[in-house]
Amino acid sequence: PITREDGDADYYCNNVKCSDRVLLSLSFFTATMGIDEVGNGIIELLNGAGYLNSITDFYDLKNKVSELEKLPGFGKRRVEIIVGEIEKSKSKTLLTILPALGLPEVGNKVTELLIENGYNNVPSLINLAEGLQNKSVKLDIKGLGPAAENGIINAFTNQDVLDLLGG
Repeated sequence: PITREDGDADYYCNNVKCSDRVLLSLSFFTATMGIDEVGNGIIELLNGAGYLNSITDFYDLKNKVSELEKLPGFGKRRVEIIVGEIEKSKSKTLLTILPALGLPEVGNKVTELLIENGYNNVPSLINLAEGLQNKSVKLDIKGLGPAAENGIINAFTNQDVLDLLGG
């Protein structure tokens, strides 16, 4: 079901497997990461063919090149370009990657503030989240309040997120 929290401008589908939510998150990821060769049409095609159901699936496409070349409108060159752009996205910085994941309360501004305050790698973010969770650390960054704190805890104690970040 689609819901909206009190005071929140956005509506959310709480079902993480909702097909529209999956497609939107994949599209948001490619747009934010600058993977320009993978637009909505390609995302829908790859999702419908069972190759793309999560962000991690993008990085597995390099292992399915011969299968992808058989898809309608795909060929060797197109697949090379797509896989190349996806591989190139691995060099993006945390400043781009974190917002691209679409984590609640961990967008551009929160990411900027975290990096400016020394939380500029995955291990430091995990340590922060664990410290906040067990109350051994207090978040003392101007501009970050309880919502951001909960977003940080939820994001960096979530194994799926950590797997995406290689943590």
